[in-house]
Amino acid sequence: MKAKSVLVSKMMLGTFLQWTMWVVGIFLLIYIAIQIVSIIFGGMMETTILDAAMQPARVFLFVTGLLSMGGFLSEFVSNGVTRRDYYLGTTYSLFFLGFVMTLLAGVLYGLERLLFSLTGWNQWLSGAAVGDEAVLLTLVMVFFQFVLWYLLGWFISAGFYHHWLLGLGFIAASIIVITINDYVWGEAAGTLTFFHWLLPVEQFSVGTAVITSVILIILLVTLMRKLTKNAVVKV
Repeated sequence: MKAKSVLVSKMMLGTFLQWTMWVVGIFLLIYIAIQIVSIIFGGMMETTILDAAMQPARVFLFVTGLLSMGGFLSEFVSNGVTRRDYYLGTTYSLFFLGFVMTLLAGVLYGLERLLFSLTGWNQWLSGAAVGDEAVLLTLVMVFFQFVLWYLLGWFISAGFYHHWLLGLGFIAASIIVITINDYVWGEAAGTLTFFHWLLPVEQFSVGTAVITSVILIILLVTLMRKLTKNAVVKV
Protein backbone atom coordinates (compact mmCIF):
# COMPACT_ATOMS: atom_id res chain seq x y z
CA MET A 1 0.00 0.00 0.00
CA LYS A 2 1.34 3.41 -0.96
CA ALA A 3 2.11 5.93 1.76
CA LYS A 4 -0.83 8.22 2.39
CA SER A 5 1.41 11.24 1.88
CA VAL A 6 2.04 10.11 -1.71
CA LEU A 7 -1.69 9.67 -2.29
CA VAL A 8 -2.32 13.13 -0.85
CA SER A 9 0.32 14.55 -3.17
CA LYS A 10 -1.22 12.86 -6.21
CA MET A 11 -4.72 14.07 -5.37
CA MET A 12 -3.58 17.64 -4.81
CA LEU A 13 -1.42 17.63 -7.92
CA GLY A 14 -4.31 16.33 -9.99
CA THR A 15 -6.40 19.28 -8.87
CA PHE A 16 -3.59 21.83 -9.23
CA LEU A 17 -2.61 20.65 -12.71
CA GLN A 18 -6.21 20.99 -13.88
CA TRP A 19 -6.19 24.57 -12.61
CA THR A 20 -2.82 25.10 -14.28
CA MET A 21 -4.07 24.03 -17.71
CA TRP A 22 -6.99 26.46 -17.49
CA VAL A 23 -4.76 29.32 -16.33
CA VAL A 24 -2.12 28.63 -19.00
CA GLY A 25 -4.76 28.47 -21.73
CA ILE A 26 -6.29 31.80 -20.71
CA PHE A 27 -2.83 33.38 -20.35
CA LEU A 28 -1.77 32.26 -23.83
CA LEU A 29 -4.89 33.72 -25.43
CA ILE A 30 -4.34 37.06 -23.70
CA TYR A 31 -0.59 37.05 -24.41
CA ILE A 32 -1.02 36.31 -28.12
CA ALA A 33 -3.66 39.03 -28.46
CA ILE A 34 -1.44 41.60 -26.72
CA GLN A 35 1.60 40.70 -28.82
CA ILE A 36 -0.37 40.97 -32.07
CA VAL A 37 -1.53 44.43 -31.05
CA SER A 38 2.05 45.39 -30.05
CA ILE A 39 3.45 44.28 -33.41
CA ILE A 40 0.71 46.04 -35.40
CA PHE A 41 0.94 49.36 -33.59
CA GLY A 42 4.49 49.34 -32.20
CA GLY A 43 6.44 47.28 -34.68
CA MET A 44 7.92 44.95 -32.07
CA MET A 45 7.14 42.81 -29.05
CA GLU A 46 7.77 44.55 -25.76
CA THR A 47 8.23 41.35 -23.77
CA THR A 48 8.79 37.62 -24.16
CA ILE A 49 6.45 34.92 -22.97
CA LEU A 50 8.91 34.09 -20.17
CA ASP A 51 8.80 37.64 -18.79
CA ALA A 52 5.07 38.00 -19.33
CA ALA A 53 4.30 34.75 -17.51
CA MET A 54 6.19 35.62 -14.33
CA GLN A 55 3.64 37.76 -12.51
CA PRO A 56 0.53 35.72 -13.42
CA ALA A 57 2.34 32.51 -12.45
CA ARG A 58 3.40 33.92 -9.09
CA VAL A 59 -0.14 35.07 -8.36
CA PHE A 60 -1.52 31.67 -9.39
CA LEU A 61 0.93 29.78 -7.15
CA PHE A 62 0.27 32.16 -4.26
CA VAL A 63 -3.49 31.61 -4.55
CA THR A 64 -2.93 27.85 -4.86
CA GLY A 65 -0.93 28.00 -1.64
CA LEU A 66 -3.72 29.94 0.06
CA LEU A 67 -6.21 27.24 -0.93
CA SER A 68 -3.97 24.41 0.28
CA MET A 69 -4.80 24.76 3.97
CA GLY A 70 -8.39 24.87 5.20
CA GLY A 71 -10.47 22.81 2.80
CA PHE A 72 -7.79 20.29 1.91
CA LEU A 73 -6.73 19.76 5.54
CA SER A 74 -10.31 19.20 6.71
CA GLU A 75 -11.07 16.87 3.80
CA PHE A 76 -7.98 14.71 4.26
CA VAL A 77 -8.07 14.50 8.07
CA SER A 78 -11.79 13.65 8.06
CA ASN A 79 -10.93 10.74 5.74
CA GLY A 80 -8.28 9.30 8.04
CA VAL A 81 -5.18 11.07 6.73
CA THR A 82 -2.82 12.25 9.46
CA ARG A 83 -1.68 15.84 9.65
CA ARG A 84 1.85 14.63 8.98
CA ASP A 85 0.80 12.92 5.75
CA TYR A 86 -1.14 16.02 4.72
CA TYR A 87 1.94 18.15 5.37
CA LEU A 88 4.28 15.81 3.48
CA GLY A 89 1.86 15.41 0.58
CA THR A 90 1.40 19.16 0.25
CA THR A 91 5.16 19.71 0.42
CA TYR A 92 5.80 17.13 -2.32
CA SER A 93 3.11 18.66 -4.50
CA LEU A 94 4.34 22.24 -4.14
CA PHE A 95 7.88 21.35 -5.25
CA PHE A 96 6.59 19.27 -8.16
CA LEU A 97 4.15 21.99 -9.21
CA GLY A 98 6.93 24.58 -9.04
CA PHE A 99 9.08 22.36 -11.26
CA VAL A 100 6.26 21.76 -13.75
CA MET A 101 5.46 25.48 -13.96
CA THR A 102 9.14 26.33 -14.48
CA LEU A 103 9.53 23.64 -17.14
CA LEU A 104 6.38 24.86 -18.86
CA ALA A 105 7.66 28.45 -18.88
CA GLY A 106 10.96 27.30 -20.39
CA VAL A 107 9.28 25.17 -23.06
CA LEU A 108 6.90 27.97 -24.06
CA TYR A 109 9.80 30.42 -24.30
CA GLY A 110 11.78 27.96 -26.43
CA LEU A 111 8.80 27.39 -28.73
CA GLU A 112 8.31 31.13 -29.07
CA ARG A 113 11.95 31.66 -30.06
CA LEU A 114 11.84 28.70 -32.46
CA LEU A 115 8.67 29.99 -34.11
CA PHE A 116 10.14 33.43 -34.66
CA SER A 117 13.42 31.96 -35.91
CA LEU A 118 11.73 29.67 -38.45
CA THR A 119 9.43 32.38 -39.74
CA GLY A 120 12.07 35.09 -39.92
CA TRP A 121 10.23 37.29 -37.45
CA ASN A 122 13.24 37.69 -35.13
CA GLN A 123 13.29 41.45 -35.64
CA TRP A 124 10.05 41.67 -33.70
CA LEU A 125 11.80 40.16 -30.68
CA SER A 126 14.56 42.76 -30.62
CA GLY A 127 14.68 44.46 -27.27
CA ALA A 128 12.46 41.79 -25.74
CA ALA A 129 14.35 38.50 -26.02
CA VAL A 130 16.39 37.16 -23.14
CA GLY A 131 19.92 36.18 -24.09
CA ASP A 132 20.21 32.44 -24.53
CA GLU A 133 23.06 32.26 -22.00
CA ALA A 134 20.81 33.84 -19.36
CA VAL A 135 17.79 31.59 -19.89
CA LEU A 136 19.01 28.76 -17.64
CA LEU A 137 19.85 31.16 -14.82
CA THR A 138 16.48 32.84 -15.25
CA LEU A 139 14.70 29.49 -14.98
CA VAL A 140 16.62 28.65 -11.79
CA MET A 141 15.47 31.95 -10.29
CA VAL A 142 11.94 31.31 -11.55
CA PHE A 143 11.80 27.90 -9.85
CA PHE A 144 12.80 29.33 -6.47
CA GLN A 145 10.33 32.19 -6.85
CA PHE A 146 7.49 29.85 -7.75
CA VAL A 147 8.16 27.58 -4.77
CA LEU A 148 8.42 30.56 -2.42
CA TRP A 149 5.19 32.15 -3.62
CA TYR A 150 3.31 28.87 -3.11
CA LEU A 151 4.85 28.45 0.33
CA LEU A 152 3.98 32.00 1.33
CA GLY A 153 0.36 31.49 0.30
CA TRP A 154 0.23 28.30 2.37
CA PHE A 155 2.02 30.06 5.25
CA ILE A 156 -0.40 33.00 5.33
CA SER A 157 -3.40 30.69 5.03
CA ALA A 158 -2.11 28.65 7.98
CA GLY A 159 -1.75 31.84 10.02
CA PHE A 160 -5.35 32.89 9.41
CA TYR A 161 -6.46 29.29 10.03
CA HIS A 162 -5.11 29.59 13.58
CA HIS A 163 -6.03 33.24 14.27
CA TRP A 164 -6.63 36.32 12.14
CA LEU A 165 -4.00 38.33 14.05
CA LEU A 166 -1.43 35.63 13.35
CA GLY A 167 -2.43 35.77 9.70
CA LEU A 168 -1.77 39.51 9.58
CA GLY A 169 1.63 38.97 11.15
CA PHE A 170 2.42 36.30 8.59
CA ILE A 171 1.54 38.71 5.77
CA ALA A 172 4.16 41.13 7.10
CA ALA A 173 6.70 38.31 7.46
CA SER A 174 5.95 37.13 3.92
CA ILE A 175 6.62 40.59 2.50
CA ILE A 176 10.04 40.54 4.18
CA VAL A 177 10.80 37.05 2.85
CA ILE A 178 9.92 37.84 -0.75
CA THR A 179 11.76 41.17 -0.55
CA ILE A 180 14.94 39.45 0.62
CA ASN A 181 14.64 36.85 -2.12
CA ASP A 182 14.09 39.49 -4.81
CA TYR A 183 17.02 41.52 -3.48
CA VAL A 184 19.60 38.73 -3.65
CA TRP A 185 18.46 37.82 -7.17
CA GLY A 186 18.77 41.46 -8.27
CA GLU A 187 15.10 41.76 -9.11
CA ALA A 188 14.56 45.09 -7.36
CA ALA A 189 17.92 46.10 -5.91
CA GLY A 190 17.50 49.71 -7.03
CA THR A 191 14.25 50.25 -5.12
CA LEU A 192 14.93 48.37 -1.90
CA THR A 193 16.79 51.23 -0.25
CA PHE A 194 16.69 49.79 3.26
CA PHE A 195 18.27 46.49 2.24
CA HIS A 196 20.76 48.30 0.03
CA TRP A 197 21.75 50.48 2.99
CA LEU A 198 21.96 47.49 5.30
CA LEU A 199 23.91 45.37 2.82
CA PRO A 200 25.28 47.64 0.06
CA VAL A 201 25.97 45.01 -2.59
CA GLU A 202 25.21 45.88 -6.21
CA GLN A 203 25.06 42.28 -7.39
CA PHE A 204 25.12 39.00 -5.47
CA SER A 205 26.69 35.86 -6.88
CA VAL A 206 24.42 33.12 -8.19
CA GLY A 207 25.62 30.85 -5.39
CA THR A 208 24.66 33.41 -2.73
CA ALA A 209 21.23 33.88 -4.29
CA VAL A 210 20.60 30.12 -4.49
CA ILE A 211 21.73 29.53 -0.90
CA THR A 212 19.52 32.39 0.35
CA SER A 213 16.49 31.01 -1.47
CA VAL A 214 17.15 27.50 -0.15
CA ILE A 215 17.43 28.82 3.43
CA LEU A 216 14.16 30.75 3.10
CA ILE A 217 12.40 27.69 1.68
CA ILE A 218 13.73 25.40 4.43
CA LEU A 219 12.63 27.93 7.05
CA LEU A 220 9.10 28.11 5.66
CA VAL A 221 8.79 24.34 5.20
CA THR A 222 9.91 23.85 8.82
CA LEU A 223 7.44 26.44 10.11
CA MET A 224 4.65 24.82 8.13
CA ARG A 225 5.29 21.52 9.87
CA LYS A 226 4.83 23.23 13.23
CA LEU A 227 1.71 25.05 12.04
CA THR A 228 0.04 21.91 10.69
CA LYS A 229 1.17 19.48 13.40
CA ASN A 230 -1.52 20.38 15.92
CA ALA A 231 -3.94 22.28 13.70
CA VAL A 232 -7.54 21.92 14.85
CA VAL A 233 -9.67 20.62 12.00
CA LYS A 234 -12.62 22.91 11.39
CA VAL A 235 -15.75 21.16 10.21
